[in-house]
Amino acid sequence: MVSRIRLKAPVRTASGLVVRATSSLNDLIAITPKTQTQWVSAWRAHVPGEILALRAFGDVIVVTTSERLVLGYSDAGVRLWQLRLNEIVPAPPVRASEADVVLVDLAGEVRRLVIATGAVVWQHSLGADVTVAPAIGGGVVVVMDRGQVTTGLDAATGQERWTLELEGKGGGFVGDTLVLLQDQTAHGVDPATGERRWLRPFYGTFTELATVGDRLALATQSATVLLDPAGQVTSRLPAYLRLTVAGDRMVGWGTEQAEVVDASGTVVTRWSLPSLTLAVQDRPAVGTPQGVLLFNSDWTFQGWNDER
Repeated sequence: MVSRIRLKAPVRTASGLVVRATSSLNDLIAITPKTQTQWVSAWRAHVPGEILALRAFGDVIVVTTSERLVLGYSDAGVRLWQLRLNEIVPAPPVRASEADVVLVDLAGEVRRLVIATGAVVWQHSLGADVTVAPAIGGGVVVVMDRGQVTTGLDAATGQERWTLELEGKGGGFVGDTLVLLQDQTAHGVDPATGERRWLRPFYGTFTELATVGDRLALATQSATVLLDPAGQVTSRLPAYLRLTVAGDRMVGWGTEQAEVVDASGTVVTRWSLPSLTLAVQDRPAVGTPQGVLLFNSDWTFQGWNDER
C-alpha cells in the first residue's frame, strides 16, 4: 500500500520570504523573489525533529516538531527561541493578537505565547487529547478535544468561560458567530456563552475552513459552500482539497483545476493543474501579492498570477 503524504503548506513572512518544510520534513527553506517569475534561495535551517506545524506571524516563523519543541525563527533564519513541552503540538498555532499566538499540545495543554520571545502569557489544562487547531475570536479561545467536549477560554486570562458537549472537527469565525464542525453538521455558536444559534448540514469529508471577506468557506471532498453569519448558504462551489486566501479572494485547489473565487462566491478565473500522484494527494500553496505559488513534493513550485 502506498501511504499518502499531506505536505506542509508553505508560509509567507511580512518581509516577502516564502518558507517551506522540505520533503524530508526537518529542514526549512526560505526563498525570495529575484523577479516576478524567478525566485532564489535565501537560507536553509535544520530543525530538531520532524516538522509537524508551520506558521508565519509577521517576520517570525513558528514551528512545532516531533521532539516536543516549539521554535521561533526570524526571517533571516536565526533561531530566536525554543520551548520544550511534555507533548507534541500536532496542530498549527493561531494568532491571538498582534503580539501573541495560542497553541495546544496533544495532552490538551493550552498556552498563549509571545511571538517574539516564546514567553508563556498563560496556560490552561483541559486534561483531554487535542489534535485540532483552536479557533480564536470574540475574546475567546475555543479548543476542541477528542473527549467530545469543546471549551471556550477567556483569551486574555485563559480562564474557562463555557463548555459544550461537541467533538469539533474544526472551527472558525464568520462575523460574530463561531462555527464548529461535528460529523456532517456545522453549528453556529455564540462565542460569549457557547449557546447554539443555528445548525447547518454539510456533505462530504471535511478538508478546510477559511474566512473570505464576510463569508466562511467550508470545503469538503464533495462540495464547497460559503456561509454567512446566520448559517445561510450564499454560494455553492466544487470540491476543494485546500483553500488559499489572498485578501478578499481565495483559490480553491481541486484535483484537476484551481479556481479563483471572490468574496461574493463568484468564480472569476480558473486554470488546469498538474496531475496528482498516487502518493501525494494534496495542493500545498501560498498566496503572494502577485498571485499564488503551488509547491511540489520536492522544493520546486509553479506560479500563477492574474494574467495566467
